[in-house]
Amino acid sequence: MSVFSSVFTYAQRPSAGPSSPNQGEDKVFLLGADSMTVMKMTDGSEVRRVVNKVVFRHKGALMYCNLAIHNVASNAIEAYGNVRIVQGDTITVTGDTLFYYGNSRLAKVMGKVVNLKDRKRTVTSTKIEYDMATGVAFYPNKGKIIDAENTLTSNIGYYDTRTKVSTYYTNVKLVNKKYTLTTDTLIYNSLTKIADFKSPTKVVSKEGTVIAKNGSYNTDTGESLFRTRTTIDNPDYTLTGDSLSFDNLNKKGFAKGKVEIVSKNDDTILNGDFGIYNGKLGISKVWGHALTRSVISKDTLFMTADTLYSIDIQPDTTTATTSKPNLSSKQLDKNKVDADSLAKAKPVVGFSLKGRKSNVFLKEMTPSNQANLAKRIAVKTKASADSLLSILPLPASGRELSKPAKDALVNQKADTSNAQKPRKLIGYKNVLLYKKDLQSRCDSLIYNSLDSNITFLKKPIIWSSKYQLEADSIVAQMVEQKLRTMYLKAKSFVISQDTLLNFNQVKGRRITAYFDDSTRLQRVFVEGNGESIYFAANEEKKAMGMNRVECAKMTLNFRRNQVHRIQFVGQPDGRFIPPQSIKGDDKELEGFSWRIKEKPTKLEILTKAGFKPIEPKIVKPPETKESKAVKTVTKEVLKTRVKSNKKKL
Repeated sequence: MSVFSSVFTYAQRPSAGPSSPNQGEDKVFLLGADSMTVMKMTDGSEVRRVVNKVVFRHKGALMYCNLAIHNVASNAIEAYGNVRIVQGDTITVTGDTLFYYGNSRLAKVMGKVVNLKDRKRTVTSTKIEYDMATGVAFYPNKGKIIDAENTLTSNIGYYDTRTKVSTYYTNVKLVNKKYTLTTDTLIYNSLTKIADFKSPTKVVSKEGTVIAKNGSYNTDTGESLFRTRTTIDNPDYTLTGDSLSFDNLNKKGFAKGKVEIVSKNDDTILNGDFGIYNGKLGISKVWGHALTRSVISKDTLFMTADTLYSIDIQPDTTTATTSKPNLSSKQLDKNKVDADSLAKAKPVVGFSLKGRKSNVFLKEMTPSNQANLAKRIAVKTKASADSLLSILPLPASGRELSKPAKDALVNQKADTSNAQKPRKLIGYKNVLLYKKDLQSRCDSLIYNSLDSNITFLKKPIIWSSKYQLEADSIVAQMVEQKLRTMYLKAKSFVISQDTLLNFNQVKGRRITAYFDDSTRLQRVFVEGNGESIYFAANEEKKAMGMNRVECAKMTLNFRRNQVHRIQFVGQPDGRFIPPQSIKGDDKELEGFSWRIKEKPTKLEILTKAGFKPIEPKIVKPPETKESKAVKTVTKEVLKTRVKSNKKKL
């Protein structure tokens, strides 16, 4: 009887729920077994020991095992060997050991490998607690869930077999063919394919990496919504914002709050309150305290505007740009320019390779000349060797290009493989620009990295060195990242201040200004209604008088910021006024306005954009005892030397 008592005690350990079972179907029913031993406990309750091909039924669920101890009073089962639970036609649980509590319908399955399977997914762990009443499975040890598309692992997990909603904790990792998601807390809906997380999370895919703390991610479509500061990083750009939504399929993103878009291909950073990125079109847009910083050679261009755009340029391999402005004259004449027309502005075509004459010309060229021309075309068009080989005409001597020409194209391809992608930077409305050698205020602006042209629209004003330039529109051409030429269109006005604080002035319908390597004005060519005022000084820099000239066309040559020579086309009307005869009105052309106080600074642009750069902290190294000792010794040596010198004297 004592043995029976110990068995009874062991059978009672896993009991859960009320002490007395319900009647009818609430009872765990033994369907069959090869053998059964019935034991009566001291309190009169019955314990059954059944062996081989054991089958129980409870609430429509079937339970199989090799050996079981069934406590009829507590409605509980201990089962061992080839344990299997089948609930309806959807859920199957397998393991080595089972503790089943019939009153609460809780099944605890343990073993080297425990599996819970429904129609589309499998839960695997060393221990699974399955609540057959609610359909919720729980694994307290490290577990894994696998379906047709995803594999999810975590230290702790809950899986609802009815709603298909799972909750996972600690070292959560969701692996898909398209991405890998890691976090510490995750709620995943297998039906909607939406993963919600509220802890630091990282999503890695071929398109890039997402780092966030709170949000949701659609593992099927790639759509995501992040509620805290999030960063999306890929090989081409980095998008960061306080809140962010992203469509990975269409490569579209919207960010809000302290937005930062970094273009890795051309070292350009866009900041603002709001931002949009379209990867397929290659367009980034920010607004609200908008700021862009773009590295040009070793200098940085700072620009702020109401709205800023960064647009990838798709080069046309059959054409190349020349030194002409990147907007047509009709576009420059327009007084009203909106963001769409700015974005659609295309470079002016310089030459084409498809013409019949160019074909004949190339076929008649020598191999060395073909190679030289191939180099020039590849540099201008920034095209690859393959694309140029497909469009260049075949020479007369054979069915393919000469070897020197091929080598030139292949070398060019190698040189440009790591080149920055061409891009347009567009500032729309209330533009301020700062660069060390160039500052400007204007309504709208376009910077084209393909031809290094900057187009200023709607009555811009530009300062460069000691010069102020104004017109209805201006195109600044950069050569090797240095200002070389400016095209001023309509109501053009150029002012420079000399060392005597006099203002040299040139105005006309159109002005072309040329600059030297030091960004000093070298030559000014005026077309239409030209007028000029320039002050003459001797070698001792004393004023000699003022020249005032009117002519339809004129060219002014400068040397050391002074007018050195002037050339006229047509009959000029000019006069020289000595210093004592110069009156106030004579010193200024109509429309003169020296606006140096309006010249923007880098600090003004950063302040307007609400941007505070992080200043590096300078930490002084602590002075060690050894260094002090060295100083003391040095002083002693010096004193000794002085004394010895005095004795000799």
